[in-house]
Amino acid sequence: MVTPDRHFLACGRCGFTAEWLREFTCPRCQCDVRHVGIGRDFDVHPGAAPAITRWTFFIIVIGGITVGVLFTLKHYDRHAQRYLAPLDESFRKVEITAQGSGFSKTCSLDEATVLLVGPDRRRAALFVNTRSMRYQTNDQRLRMIYRPGRLTPETLLAWMATAGVDVSTPTAPKHASEIFNVIRATRTGDIKSPPAPSFRSGGGGEGYGAGEPTEIINWVLVTLLAVWIARIAWIIHVHRRPAPETKLAEAA
Repeated sequence: MVTPDRHFLACGRCGFTAEWLREFTCPRCQCDVRHVGIGRDFDVHPGAAPAITRWTFFIIVIGGITVGVLFTLKHYDRHAQRYLAPLDESFRKVEITAQGSGFSKTCSLDEATVLLVGPDRRRAALFVNTRSMRYQTNDQRLRMIYRPGRLTPETLLAWMATAGVDVSTPTAPKHASEIFNVIRATRTGDIKSPPAPSFRSGGGGEGYGAGEPTEIINWVLVTLLAVWIARIAWIIHVHRRPAPETKLAEAA
């Protein structure tokens, strides 16, 4: 039987308690203790410390490189607006505001807000995801209402009626179709060029702001921290010293 000093009781590779050894081969990891050595019998074997150190160093390097690369990139917040007024004055105006963000000045405008002012100044708001054309509207108290399905010229016509627009006129479906085309074109940033012959343009504009991708960097850091903690927990679990009855069973 191997009888090392009582202060050094564990296999230097896996932490198996050396006092249960009957030969020089560890029954848990099958290593020769004359080569791997005998270490202190901690609850968490000291072999975990190098693994934790290596893993921490790896995460620091990966995190530093990733954040460094992200800081070299510019993140753009892009927006565009268009104002239209109908030639027949069936309502006062419609305002279309689109916004999006990305790593390019020409990033897609994925969200659009449409505000229609009716003939009696009643307002109706519409919020559209230009990727999926899913939409939300508001009631008379300006509370948001989630609508199933996708936006179409027909649903747009029904929405215009909530602002007091007379949708029974021959020009109303044409107005709805032209507004729909402008909304659909906003995703590519082509908010000014779609034809709207039944409207007169009231102007508009486009712009963007640039900065570091702070939200993305924060998300990366939180993800790396979670991965680091999970790996540390796994390392500690793997190197944890087994209970005495487990040792006896393994040694037997």
